[in-house]
Amino acid sequence: MRAQNLIQSLASLRNTLAAIALSRSVSTAVLPLRSLLLITALLIAQKTFAAVPSEDPAAWPRWLESGSSPVGFSLHTLAGLPGAPVSADVGYSDATSSLLAWTEQTLRLIQKYQQNPQRAVRTLAIIHAAMHDAFVLAARRSGDGTEGLAAAHRAVSLTLAYLYPYESIGWIEGKGLALAYGWADRKEIGPARLERELQIGEQVAGDAIRRALTDGSDRRTAAPPPLSPDPGRWRGDIQPPPPAVYDSPKFWTEAEEVYRVWKNLTPKQKAIADDWNLQAGSVTPPGVWNQRAIELLKSEKFAPASAARVLAALNIAMNDAAIACWRAKYHWWTVRPVTVIRERFDPNFLPHLITPPHPSYVSGHASVSGAAEAALIAFFPERQSELHAYAEEAALSRLWGGIHYRSDNDEGLRLGRNVAERVMRRAFAATPDSNQRDAGKNP
Repeated sequence: MRAQNLIQSLASLRNTLAAIALSRSVSTAVLPLRSLLLITALLIAQKTFAAVPSEDPAAWPRWLESGSSPVGFSLHTLAGLPGAPVSADVGYSDATSSLLAWTEQTLRLIQKYQQNPQRAVRTLAIIHAAMHDAFVLAARRSGDGTEGLAAAHRAVSLTLAYLYPYESIGWIEGKGLALAYGWADRKEIGPARLERELQIGEQVAGDAIRRALTDGSDRRTAAPPPLSPDPGRWRGDIQPPPPAVYDSPKFWTEAEEVYRVWKNLTPKQKAIADDWNLQAGSVTPPGVWNQRAIELLKSEKFAPASAARVLAALNIAMNDAAIACWRAKYHWWTVRPVTVIRERFDPNFLPHLITPPHPSYVSGHASVSGAAEAALIAFFPERQSELHAYAEEAALSRLWGGIHYRSDNDEGLRLGRNVAERVMRRAFAATPDSNQRDAGKNP
C-alpha cells in the first residue's frame, strides 16, 4: 500500500511540473535543465517503485513444483486441541519467532551430524522453500494473506524429519503439530481452517521431498568423500571466467601475494581467518548467514510470511552458488597455494589454516557469501554497506588463511552475486496466474 501511494504521488508531481511548464508557454525543448532532470528522476523513481514486488503471498512464485507426494505421512493429529500446558510449552512470544525456531533447529542438526557446507546449504534451501510455499498456497486457496502459519509448521516439520531420518521417530513431526495446534488455539482458529492448512503443509512437504529425491544429490563418484565433485553435478549453469593459467605471470603474482600476506599476518587477520574457518560440527558458512538473517528479521519485526520469503531466497541463492562453485572447482582443478609456494618460494611454508582437500578456484566461502549478501540486500537495502563488508570479510579470511588466491575470492564473490541476481529476479517476478486461487499446480 505504501508503494502504491508513493507511485501515485510521484505521478501527480510529474504531471504538476509538466502543467506548470505548459502554463508558462515554455516548450519542452527549452524547459530549464533543472526541471527536465527532476521530471526524468521522477519517471525513473515511478518505474522503480512500480516494480516493487507484491506483499501478498498469493502473488509470489512458488519455488517447488507441485505433484503427487512420494511418501505418506502417518502422524496427523494430536489428541484433541492442546490446552494451556501444551500451548505454553510451545514457548514462542510471536508467530515469526516460532517460524525462525525451525531455522535454528536445522542449524543444530547440521552441527549434530557434522554436515559439510554443501550438504548443509542444500538442507537449508529445501526446508525454507517448503516454508515459503506453504504460505503461498495457503494465501491462494483462502484469499487471505495472513494465513499459512500452521501450514508452514506442518510442511517444515515433515520435510525436516525426512532429511534427518536418524532422529527419534515422531519428535520433529510432533513439534510441528504442537506449534500448529498451539497457534490455532491461541488465535481461536476453527478446526476447518486448521485442517485445510495442515493438508496444505502435507502437500508442500511432499513437493519438497520429491525435489530432494530428484535434485541429483545422491550421485556418487569413485573419489573419496573429501575429493568428491558431486555437488557441482547437482544442478546449475552460471559459471565464473577461467582462472589464471598455471605458470603464467599472473598466476605467480597471485601465489606470491599469498606468501607475502602470510609473512605479514596481523593478529586481527588471524582471528578473522579462524572465526570464518567453520569446520565439521559448525553451522558452516551458510549457517552463519542464516544467523545473520535471523537477527535482521527479528530487529525489523518481519511478519511470518515475509520472513519465510527472505529465508527461502537467501538459502536458494546460496545453494545455487555452492553448486556453481563446485562445478568450477572440478572443471578447472586449480592447484592450491600451499603446493606452489613450497615449490617456488619457501619449502617450509605452512598456511595459517589447514588447506581443504579440493581445488582452489573458486572459493566456496566467497561464493555463498556473495550470494547471501546480494539476496539480503534485496530485502534490507539500508544494510547494504554492512552486508557487503561481511561478505568481503568472509572472502578475505581465506586469503589470510593462506588457502586461496585473491582471484578465488574475487571471482567467487562475483559468481555468488550473479547467481543471487537471477534468484531474486524469480523471487520478485509477477506470477501470471496469481489472481487465480491455486489448485495445486505450480505457477
